[in-house]
Amino acid sequence: MHKLLERQIRRLLGRAAEKVPASFLDAVSKAYEQADEDRLLLERAMELTSDELLERNDALSHSLSLLQATLEATDDGIVVTDLNRQVKSFNRRVLEMWGSPDEKLDLKDAQARVAQAILGIVEPLDFSRRLDEIYADAGGESYDEITLQNHRILEGFSRPMTHDSEIIGRVWSFKDVTEQRRLEEQIRQSQKMEAVGQLAGGIAHDFNNLLTVISGCCDLSRRKVGSMDPDISKLLNEISKASARASELTSQLLAFSRRAVLKPEALSLDHAVRDVEELLLRLVSENIELTIELDADDCAILADRTRLQQILLNLVINASDAISGTGRIWVRTEKIAVGDDPPFNIRESGDFALLRIQDDGCGMSPEVQERIFDPFFTTKEPGKGTGLGLATVYGIVRQFGGTLHLDSEPGKGSEFVIAFPITDQAVAIPAQEESASSPSGGTILAVEDDHAVRLILGEMLALMDGFTVHLEGSPDEALRHFSGPGQADAHIDLLISDIVMPGMSGFDLARRLSERYPNLKVLFVSGYDPETSTTELHDPRHRAGYLSKPFDSAKLTRKVHQILATSPPYRDQREPIGDSMEPASVNPQHPTVDG
Repeated sequence: MHKLLERQIRRLLGRAAEKVPASFLDAVSKAYEQADEDRLLLERAMELTSDELLERNDALSHSLSLLQATLEATDDGIVVTDLNRQVKSFNRRVLEMWGSPDEKLDLKDAQARVAQAILGIVEPLDFSRRLDEIYADAGGESYDEITLQNHRILEGFSRPMTHDSEIIGRVWSFKDVTEQRRLEEQIRQSQKMEAVGQLAGGIAHDFNNLLTVISGCCDLSRRKVGSMDPDISKLLNEISKASARASELTSQLLAFSRRAVLKPEALSLDHAVRDVEELLLRLVSENIELTIELDADDCAILADRTRLQQILLNLVINASDAISGTGRIWVRTEKIAVGDDPPFNIRESGDFALLRIQDDGCGMSPEVQERIFDPFFTTKEPGKGTGLGLATVYGIVRQFGGTLHLDSEPGKGSEFVIAFPITDQAVAIPAQEESASSPSGGTILAVEDDHAVRLILGEMLALMDGFTVHLEGSPDEALRHFSGPGQADAHIDLLISDIVMPGMSGFDLARRLSERYPNLKVLFVSGYDPETSTTELHDPRHRAGYLSKPFDSAKLTRKVHQILATSPPYRDQREPIGDSMEPASVNPQHPTVDG
C-alpha cells in the first residue's frame, strides 16, 4: 500500500483507522496503483498523438504550400469557390489578368474584388446572368470567352469540385488569349484579302481582254473614219477615254491582287520620297501643312519606283481628304532593327526601312478600319472615290514583301506605317531610253488564245508595213506549224505571246522556239501575269519585253520596233525541256487558264 495513502487514511479516521480491514486498504492501494499506470499510459498516448498531429499538420502545410506554389506557377488564373460563390482560394495570375492590384487580399476582400472584376467586363450584366446559369447547374462544366474593358480577351472554364462524391464548389481557370485572337484575326484578314485579291485579279484579267478588244476596235475604227464624220469621231474619242479610265481601274485591281507586273530594283527610300516631294506639296490644299522628315539613312529597298510613288500619292491624298479645315500631314522615313518582338505586323527579325504617313484628321472607327483595305470600300461621297486607293496600296506593299500597319482613332487622326526589308544590293541608277531606227520588216508569230483579242491583234499588226504575220490560237498550234514538213527554212524574228494559255505558258513556248530559232526576240502581252512572271520577265537571262493589256496599235507598234531594234535574242538558262519541237503536255506549273 502506498505510504501516502496510508497516512491520509490514518489522518482522516484517527483511532478508527485501526478498525479498517487490511483487505480494504489493499484494494484501495491497488486501485491507486492502477490509476498511476493508466495515467502513465494516457500521458504516453497523448505524447504520441501530439507528435502524430504535428507530423500531419506539417504534411498538410507542405501539401498546401505545394498546391499554392503549383497554382502560382501556372500561366492560367485559378479561382476556387464554394457553392455559395464565396472565394476560397486564388492565385496571383488571376489578379493580374483581371487588373487587380498586386497587394495580398484576404478572402473576405475577395468578394469585393470579384464584384469589381465583373464591372471590368465589357458586358457585366450579361456575365452576371451567365454566372447565375453556371451555379444553378452545380454538376455542369462551362466555357466562356470574356472581353475586358482593357481590350484583353480571356477564356474562362469551370467545373465542379467534389469531395467524397459530394459537390462542394467550383474550380475556375482563366487563360489570356488576346495575342492568339489577334493572330487568328490577322490570318483571317490575310486569307480574306487573298481570296478577294484572287477574285479581283481574275476579274481584271478578263476585263483587260475585253478592254483590249474595245480599245482596239475603237482605235482601228478611228483610223478608218478619220475626220470624215466629226460626230462619229467624237463618239469614238469618248469610247477611248472611257476605256482608258477602265484600264486604270483594272490596273489598281491588279496591284491589289499582287498580279501587276513590277520592275523591282534597289531604291533609296529617302530619294524616292524626295523625287515626289514637289508633287506631294501640290496635291495638298493651302490649309494643310505637309512636313517631310527623312531619316532612313538612304538605305536601299527592293521596290518598283513607279508603284512606290503611287503608294505615297494615294496615302497623302487620303490623309488630305481626312482633314476638314486646317491640319497637318507628316511623311517620315526611318531605319529600325527588329528583334524577337517585331512591331508594326512585321513577322521576322532584321533591318527594315519604315515609311510613315500621319495626319491629324478625323480618324477612323474600328468598324471602318476592319474594311479599309477591301476593294471598292470607301467612306467618301458617291462619285468622289473608287474605293481602290488603299486596296492598291495594300497589294503593292505585299508584293514588295513589306507589311502595312494602321493606327487610328476617331477624332485623333491616322497613321499608316509601311515596313520594307532592307536589301544589301547597290542602289540602281535609272536606265536611259535607247534610241534606234525602226526596223524595215520581219516575220512575227503572234499567239493568243482569246479569239476576239487575236482578231484585234492581227488587225493592228497588219497596219505595220513590211511585216509577215502568223496568228495562232494556242502554243500547240504554233509549235505544230513551225515544226512540220517544209518548215526547215522557216524564220521568226519576233514572238508575241500571251503569258497564261491552255496547255503551255508563254514562257515555255518562248523557250521551245528559242531552241530552234536562236535569234528569236520575244514580247509578252497579258491582262495579268502569274505570280512567278515578275521574276521571269525581269530576269536578265530572259531578255523579254512586256506589254500590258489593253493596248492600242500605236503602243504595240512602238514596242515591236523597240524590241526588234534594241533587244538581244531571247535566252533562258533554266533546264531545257528537250530537243523535240513536238507540242508539250499540260505543264502543272501553268494550269489551263484563259489568258
